[in-house]
Amino acid sequence: MAMRRDWAPAFRSLQIILIVAVFALDLAHGIRLGVHDVGFHPIYRVRQSMAVAISRLREPPLGGYLAYQSVLDALNRHGFAIHPQDAGPPPDVERWTALLTDADALERALQEAMTTPLDTALRPRVIIINELAYADYMYLGFRLFGVHMSSLYYLYFALLGLSCLLFVTAFGRSPFLIFVLTVYLAGLFFLQNYAAGVGNNQAVSLANSRLFEALALLPAFHVFLAVWERAPLRWRTFVGIAVQAALLVFLVLCRTTVWWQVGLILAASAGLALARGAGRWRAVWPAAITVILLVTYLTAINTLADARYATEPKAHVIWHEVLIGLVGASPELQRLYLGEAGGIDFPDAFAYAAVVRDLNARDDRSSPIAFMQDGRIDIDASVNDNEYERLQRAMAFKIIREHPFAVAAGMINKYLEQARMYAQSRAMPPGALGGAALIVAVGAFVWIMTGGGNLPPGAVRRGAAATVMILAFSTAPVAIEPSIFSVGTLLCFLVAACIAVTILIAAAVRRMRPIAAAPGKGREL
Repeated sequence: MAMRRDWAPAFRSLQIILIVAVFALDLAHGIRLGVHDVGFHPIYRVRQSMAVAISRLREPPLGGYLAYQSVLDALNRHGFAIHPQDAGPPPDVERWTALLTDADALERALQEAMTTPLDTALRPRVIIINELAYADYMYLGFRLFGVHMSSLYYLYFALLGLSCLLFVTAFGRSPFLIFVLTVYLAGLFFLQNYAAGVGNNQAVSLANSRLFEALALLPAFHVFLAVWERAPLRWRTFVGIAVQAALLVFLVLCRTTVWWQVGLILAASAGLALARGAGRWRAVWPAAITVILLVTYLTAINTLADARYATEPKAHVIWHEVLIGLVGASPELQRLYLGEAGGIDFPDAFAYAAVVRDLNARDDRSSPIAFMQDGRIDIDASVNDNEYERLQRAMAFKIIREHPFAVAAGMINKYLEQARMYAQSRAMPPGALGGAALIVAVGAFVWIMTGGGNLPPGAVRRGAAATVMILAFSTAPVAIEPSIFSVGTLLCFLVAACIAVTILIAAAVRRMRPIAAAPGKGREL
């Protein structure tokens, strides 16, 4: 029996109800997994960022992205020690594992850090070669929800909820885009299983900044849609885009790998602005807002950061990862620039070894971080991390310039290695996709029942073009260096696959309807 047309509005309302239900399910799923109040690696970044955030909450508050040594000592006494000279028990991998999985121990560490007497005469500490904005994330979480590890998890969902609300407000009349939002939330459900399955506390929780590519996808997609559809500049649209762009910028500066999403928006805006057609300049204003907010936040960080950061990049190093990716993906390049060839691998030591070997080959002692040891040139990155980045950048360009074909072959190896990481990672055990697949199936059924399966061919073509562009940009982190933390790439391809399959099923159902309705058909049933 055919569905009555006046049922469609009811199913549209059901879509919104489903969004709320899946959001609540995602929030509860992490709590059920027990990952909402535990710690994660890298332990140095977590310790320093927490210490900076707590130092800002203490009296007197400490600015400049600095941490009181007394606060760090309190954390170290509970197992956060990284260097032998740190207070507390000596650094130990097993002790870290026990600490990061013990919610009660983490709570005690945080509470002591909040109450320990401050010795303001001790030299404050900085965050080395990591994103300063993640300390802002922790500070905001502690401010809103109290000084607890779970506050980082609840802040994640507060930001996600705000982004979802803005998206539904802007696109609530489009059953298809609401279905896309449902699939995205289903992807986050799966991603919690993925993060919890990565061993040795390397990911664990969505609140780990290593996974912020996933959270940033929704605000980035909202801004991208405004660019792609050449949205007119109206007050309501402007507010929604500005808030989503602010969320995206915040997450970019919390996690460097999110930069590809800004690149996606800028590339789409530039391409559409240069194309012929009415309203092409309407594709510019959402990207312009993003750039203005990005420059503003970067300026604020550089202005507020203490003078001790003069030799620090104030974010995660980029050229270090580029150099590791170049050498690690090619046995030929390993043989040329390391002196020995191994398999496809990406250890941090490759970057250091390539730079030092090149300096010795050229007898170049001009760098301020270079020194002589046992008759050879060596470097000490701790003297000036900005200088170390400069050396790695120069080395990366040298390799690309001298051996472009080996670099190209290595690029293929990177994508193959990334696929292998996804396929073989124990983060994806059998059945890990089950809950997410069920959510997608329900969302697809509701969307089809709204009549949304009848997508115009023009809309399908535009959507396919946008999808190809998003997928291409999502692989940017992999092109630099494969990683189990390339969750933006993983999520984009999963969402695209689910949407493509649903559209094909909807098209098949439409093609079957005339056959079923034809005279004489189906009577034998």
